[in-house]
This record gives sequence, C-alpha cells and structure tokens, in this order.
Amino acid sequence: MKVLKLNTIDEFLDYNESFLTKKESFYNLILGLAYSIKNGKIELDNPLFYTIINDENRVVGAALRTNEKKNINITNISFKSIDLLIEQLNSEKIELTGVIGEENSAIYFKNQWCRLKNLSFRVNLNLGVYENREIIKPKNIYGEMIVATEENKDIAFKYLKSFYSDCFIKTPSDEDIEKAVTKVIRNRVLYFLVIENSKIVSMAGITRESVNGATISMVYTPPELRGNGYGGLIVYFLTEKIFTYKKFANLFTDLLNSTSNSIYQKLGYVKIGKNIDFEFINI
Repeated sequence: MKVLKLNTIDEFLDYNESFLTKKESFYNLILGLAYSIKNGKIELDNPLFYTIINDENRVVGAALRTNEKKNINITNISFKSIDLLIEQLNSEKIELTGVIGEENSAIYFKNQWCRLKNLSFRVNLNLGVYENREIIKPKNIYGEMIVATEENKDIAFKYLKSFYSDCFIKTPSDEDIEKAVTKVIRNRVLYFLVIENSKIVSMAGITRESVNGATISMVYTPPELRGNGYGGLIVYFLTEKIFTYKKFANLFTDLLNSTSNSIYQKLGYVKIGKNIDFEFINI
C-alpha cells in the first residue's frame, strides 16, 4: 500500500476517475471538484492531489484539496490507508483546516490528525448523500421554474446569503457571496420558483456535474414562505431538467433537518451514504 502525490488535476483524474465513477453519486463532491478544476471553474491555491494504491497497483482511495482555506476531501478508505495519507501530509508539512468524507473514514482521519497536531475539532455538518434516478411527481404542481438573470441579482444575493447562514457555521463574506452570485448567474445554473404575479418564492441551483449526474444545492425558501411545498417543487423541476441530459441527480442534506430529508425522499431521492464535515481547531 502506498500514497502517491500527484502534481496536476489531469494526473489526479488519470489515476482516480475510474475508481470514483464506480460510486459516482456518493463521490459527487470530490469528482465535481476535480471536473470543475479541469474546466477552469475553480481557482487553485496550493492544491493537494493524492491517490492511494494497494500492493496490486490498484487504486483504493483518493484525496483532494482545492486551496489552503478548504477542507481536504477523502474517499472511503481503510484506516491503514488513512495512516499512510496522514504520514505523507505530515512529511510535506501540510496544515489542514479540516476534513470531509465518508463517515467512518472522516472520523478516523479527524482522530488521528487531531492527536498528531494537538488540535480540537467541531462538526460543521452531518451530511446525507441522496441520489434520484426516477423522480416521483408531486400531487400538486404549480408555478414555474425560471433561470436567474442579472435582473434577479439582488434577490439572488439575499437568498444565497440566507442559505449560507442557515446551513453553515462559517459563512462567506458579502464580497465572496457577490462573486458566487455573479458566477452562477453567468453560468445559468441558478433557478427560482415563480408563482402567480411573477413572485419568486424559492431557489435552487446546480453546483457540480459529473459524467452521468449533476448535484443540486443552494435550495432555499424564506422562512415566511415555508410550509407551502415550494422547496420540494423547485427540486422537482430542477431534477426533471437534469434528467434531460444526465442519468441521475444527487444532493446533500443536513441529517439534522428531518423536514428537508422527508421532502427529498417523497420525490424519489434515496439515501446512499453519509459524510461528515469536520473543522480543526487550535487548542
């Protein structure tokens, strides 16, 4: 068993793409990041690319980080592989902000890294990984989904800022949110649910794509409009759109939010795994 440090995203995909696409939805984050890097959609700052191969020279794991401010993403790998990966990272004097990955692998990595570096940690998110290959049509369908444009920039900023505030412990700066809004509007991947009188009531977007699937995120409905099924409707419309050019859709959920998990399951989304996002903290 050994860890190989790779220099480019092309090397990373050459080694790991086949391994990752065997569980394409489950590894949608690390795959989506890799494709986004390859397509020039993510700016890199001291990125990290690794593959883990066994004694038969077969890939059994991968790890990726886009920049120093982001957590390292790891696949589901053995504890022995994690020990080797940590040994490699430590030999390179790499500092990490945190780790995100499959539940057991992320917990073990967190424990070993925090012990080695004398750090504490906190759980940012317990994430359910869901996949949909056959959408279930809601009983009541109304309104329409529209793509966000420059005309909607102010409400997109308001909704996206509230989404980050609702879902994450650490939220981006207003400047970073403005950049994100500009990007998703330019790429035409942010959508709104509109009801009578052209009223915008909910938002969702496509954040990543892989070979056969696409990932839905940024699902947000203002508190005063919740309870009307708007979030489920826009996810339904967006899933239908994805099915016109991909085989499946996937998404992450906060497992502590039973309401959203129930909504997605009613649309045909099936839980296929669990990820944990840990942040490392100085003691």
